[in-house]
Amino acid sequence: MEREEYTFGKTVGSWRPDRSQTVTFIVTEDCNLRCKYCYVTHKSSDKRMNFETAKKFVDYLLNSDDLRYSEALVLDFIGGEPFLEAELIDQICDYFKITAFKLDHNWYWNYRISICTNGVNYSSPVVQNFINKNMNKISVTISLDGTKEKHDLQRIFPDGSGSYDTINKNVDLWLSQFRAATKVTFAREDLPLLYESIISLWNRGINEVNANVVFEDVWKEGDDKILEEQLIKLADYVIENELYDKGFYCSFFDEKIGFPYTEEDMNETYCGAGKMISFNPSGNIYPCLRYYGHSLNNHKEWVLGNLKDGVDMEKVRPFVLSTNRLQSDEECLNCEIARGCGFCQGFNYDEAPTPTNFYRTKYICKMHKARVRANDYYFSKLYNLFDIERSNGQTPNKQLYFLLSDDYVTYCSYKNEIKAHNIMEKDEIINGLNFARQNSLRPVFVHSNNSFDFNNTKVDLCQYSRHIFLNNFMQPS
Repeated sequence: MEREEYTFGKTVGSWRPDRSQTVTFIVTEDCNLRCKYCYVTHKSSDKRMNFETAKKFVDYLLNSDDLRYSEALVLDFIGGEPFLEAELIDQICDYFKITAFKLDHNWYWNYRISICTNGVNYSSPVVQNFINKNMNKISVTISLDGTKEKHDLQRIFPDGSGSYDTINKNVDLWLSQFRAATKVTFAREDLPLLYESIISLWNRGINEVNANVVFEDVWKEGDDKILEEQLIKLADYVIENELYDKGFYCSFFDEKIGFPYTEEDMNETYCGAGKMISFNPSGNIYPCLRYYGHSLNNHKEWVLGNLKDGVDMEKVRPFVLSTNRLQSDEECLNCEIARGCGFCQGFNYDEAPTPTNFYRTKYICKMHKARVRANDYYFSKLYNLFDIERSNGQTPNKQLYFLLSDDYVTYCSYKNEIKAHNIMEKDEIINGLNFARQNSLRPVFVHSNNSFDFNNTKVDLCQYSRHIFLNNFMQPS
């Protein structure tokens, strides 16, 4: 059978990921929502960037070699809620384009504008004028959390009322203008609503759902089981409706996660802080917005420099040296499923016992393991039902051998002389397969030395990973 391809489980590419850098303008600390899980814990209505400061940032950006790492540029605008300052953003973009043109700078054409908004004032004339003016160079994402129940649990106005109805009115306009992609965050309270929320977004016409759980220390016993169950239900929905190759996407499913770190992984880091320079309203420069004081609770903000003095490269050094090898402890480095376990360097810095960049929180450890198990379930079913193999071809390093009968075949250096023909029961096989999944082990079935018919055990194996079979007639795969 000719193997088909899948899109559900692959990552979605970004604009020139290897050739562009991101520069963030924190245009305001204010927001018209008070989302419960927001990392901006110190909002302020009177801290906004003025145009003169923004112009100096643009001049510094275009004239200094300190901040130029790549041939392309992403101008990212954030808050608070960035579209509260839509007129200012418009002015900044105009000034950037004009200045880059006058300088004959290679960023004049080689740039993109990126904005993530809560969508409250998306349809306002000032926002729409800005979008239409920059349509071929801008990407806008509206954060919609799924169902009305899920969204209104977290994304609320200052008076405590939900924002779903207000934002949903703007979604059709947004979908007519941009790629249908949204950002969803899950916390403890809304985790049981994950399955129906993702599907509701797909049904709304938003095929690309970038989702994650919060990094904070909120997770309790049993939360990982809820996450796993919700993701398995979602995997079943995709499989049963054969949506795996129809362009649907949810970032919880990823073919690259759930394997040990390679040597290359050791020398990289999950987060791009230090290459995501941020400018704040008062003129300071940060390695990323999460090192700015509006999202820090335990340590002082990490300032790389300012408009007057430029960037202090010695303060950049810890970000050049920040790698998984130096940020992780032995447990994380030796984890069999380390790849894809996410973290935020700015959050790690704030949670560290001392103000260091070489620290890594592990609050989501069990949630990552649940995600990996659900991915194993999805890719196992995809292979066993449709003969579609996980394209990266990787399997767990460690194996769990199942001796299906007492008179198992001799294999490797293990010579079996037992003549009894007791066969492993179905329940034991299932228990063993579940144990293998829980502990990231690859099952190896060792058959009887006689004509053992595995199919007669009537064990449904379609949800379990591809196995190595050992018997008299088959070679190890």
